[in-house]
Amino acid sequence: MGNKIKRLSAALCAALFCVQAVLISGGNLLFCSADNAAVTEWQLYSGEMPLLQSSSGGLVREIKNAGISIPDYLELEDLSLEVKFEIKDDNALNSLRQGRVQLAQDKTDNAVLTWTLVGKELSCGDNTLDLKLSDVNYECVNSERGFTVRKPINYFRIFSTVDAQGGSAVLKSVKLKDSRTLGLEFGNEKTADTYLQLSKTLSEIPQTIEASIKSSVEITDSWLLRAGGDKSNVIGGISKDSITAGTTTDSDTPGAGKGYIEFKSNGNTLTAYSSNLGIAAGDYGIDRLAVAFWTYSETEGKLFEGGQLRLSNKAAGEDGKPNLSYYANAVNVQAGWNYIELPLSKFTASGGFSLADGIDSFRIHGCKNTDNVRTQRICEIRLIILSDTERLLRAGDNRTNLIGTLKASDMSYGITSAADAPGAGLSYTEFTSNNKTVTAFVNELGINVSEYALTELSVAFWAYSETDGKLFENGQIRLSNKASGEDGKPNLSYYASAVNVKAGWNYIELPLSSFTASGGFNLADGIDSFRINGCKNMTNVRMQRLGDFKLLIKKQTEWKLRDGDSKANLCGVLKAADISVGTAASDTPCAGMKYIEFTSADKTLTAFTDNLNISLSGYDINDLALDFWAYSETDGKLFENGRLRLSNTSPGDDKTPYTEYGAAGISVKAGWNHIVIPLSKFTAKNGFELSAGINVFRIHGCKNTTNVRMQRLGEFKVVDLNGAEQKNTVTVNENADPLSLASNYMIFSNTN
Repeated sequence: MGNKIKRLSAALCAALFCVQAVLISGGNLLFCSADNAAVTEWQLYSGEMPLLQSSSGGLVREIKNAGISIPDYLELEDLSLEVKFEIKDDNALNSLRQGRVQLAQDKTDNAVLTWTLVGKELSCGDNTLDLKLSDVNYECVNSERGFTVRKPINYFRIFSTVDAQGGSAVLKSVKLKDSRTLGLEFGNEKTADTYLQLSKTLSEIPQTIEASIKSSVEITDSWLLRAGGDKSNVIGGISKDSITAGTTTDSDTPGAGKGYIEFKSNGNTLTAYSSNLGIAAGDYGIDRLAVAFWTYSETEGKLFEGGQLRLSNKAAGEDGKPNLSYYANAVNVQAGWNYIELPLSKFTASGGFSLADGIDSFRIHGCKNTDNVRTQRICEIRLIILSDTERLLRAGDNRTNLIGTLKASDMSYGITSAADAPGAGLSYTEFTSNNKTVTAFVNELGINVSEYALTELSVAFWAYSETDGKLFENGQIRLSNKASGEDGKPNLSYYASAVNVKAGWNYIELPLSSFTASGGFNLADGIDSFRINGCKNMTNVRMQRLGDFKLLIKKQTEWKLRDGDSKANLCGVLKAADISVGTAASDTPCAGMKYIEFTSADKTLTAFTDNLNISLSGYDINDLALDFWAYSETDGKLFENGRLRLSNTSPGDDKTPYTEYGAAGISVKAGWNHIVIPLSKFTAKNGFELSAGINVFRIHGCKNTTNVRMQRLGEFKVVDLNGAEQKNTVTVNENADPLSLASNYMIFSNTN
């Protein structure tokens, strides 16, 4: 079952809510006793308290002497902090988007848990944050004692440093919550059977069931290739006796306690191997794996002037074995410590190497320096799984491949503190461009993004500016299919002058869909280099800082088919004059959603939306569903006649290739109903193919002749069911027939 939640189990559980606890195992229903109800939340504040303007010009509000004591049976990872507040204008919104939330046992005595609000979904109006204590961004220790839930929690603060008017935001509620979500658990640690257990008596059916997934199987995110300080199996010109083993200290960039080997290659080769690794990583594919390690160099140069790093299906990894190799002279290092990450997609296979056959050995092969001889260190070397949500393009303190008129000697390097908006630990480059260009590149990225669309990708980074202005007055940010990304290469570019920055730190995210392609750039060919190209300021000259540049990957999980308030392309008996539009009230489960309202008295509702151009290449029809909200004045069918259609071509009528679902097959209750229909339950006609894309959505001939009542339809969209399941949230209708749910795999939520 992996990390996916079975919708059927949740539906059956909801249907049996009157039982104090139910266990589903091996397809059988077993009944258990329930725990006594316990306190699950602790209020620090409730009311309406305006945020004040701080001495820095930003917003701030503190709560002191809250006196919250957490029960002994709860640990820090069991708790979350819920913060509710209202934002009244755009200045307050922009300010709090750069703000932070803090929790402490005392304002001055204990550790402070801090969450950054950067990247949180905030908007003008009411906002709710749900911050897990275990997901804190950083912990600033002000004394010898760290934060603990075993002592009373007294202090809360929400604040920002970006200018805003006092009173432009209002704090409404702050509380700590037991985030174990009503004691629901999936997975039996003892028997490995799948089960859903309600371990507390419920006074009402929850609209959603959210579960954390526990597994007795260890989740691996990396494998050790060679330990730091290991001097075994050293067989090159550099002997074991000429290698020193050491350990990093607090002052070293990698942090304290990392073992390393230290050596100097003066024409002698470093050759060493580790065998019997037994690493099975074939499920991930070469595009998701990399070799990673910390290395120290006394001076700037190549990792080595000669030699290779090798992975092999066989022991020792000598020449002639099935190997995967990377040339060490392709890696540039700067003086000091360097973190190296080499994607396996940039390695060269030989001897019949196959990742499916596993990795049995790692080898540092014939690595040496003959010209740039210096002291070097190498820490432990690991095979890592690359993130599928972000990839590093260029580190903030990277001093290599600077080829503009601003050189490394013109720049300084630093790390942000806890007081900075990005939080503590972001490396950055600091400089002043007085008509001097910043041009720098990173090669060998090997990022495969062929399964994504431009709309799912963006370049993100933190930038500091001494004054308001443009990011740069000239220059570009570039991604390229080829090395270096110079003019004439297949590039994707964004003009730096199009980015406005404020004085201070700015979080910048540039969607690739806004970049300009040139030279035949093709996303399917992958991203091999990143380039800051000719960036400079001529008039607004000031101190600037640039942090890490990252490629963010946000896989699309839903595609809009029709706006909730759309009255376009109405071609049935019901016309625009028969239909009104509205917005769902704040006390409804779909608050703020636009909708159309009508009454079908034997009049057909037929409407279509075309030119959708939705590409679902690579998706299985079993992974997708039609998702929408519908309001009904009374119980009944969605419609007694008519169909919901998706079509490859316009206008989705009977002559086009389409797939459809009968509206009479959908039962609704009085009130709002959330309806999700897997596309696998639709019926395809006229040669409909999902791979041909969806260009039209059509509400076709829908009407009621007997159960005539007022109805509303909201936005229609296609959703990725796997994307929804990975959020560990399942929505069910307490009034639904579980047998119907089992047969149709339809998910409902109803609130009158």
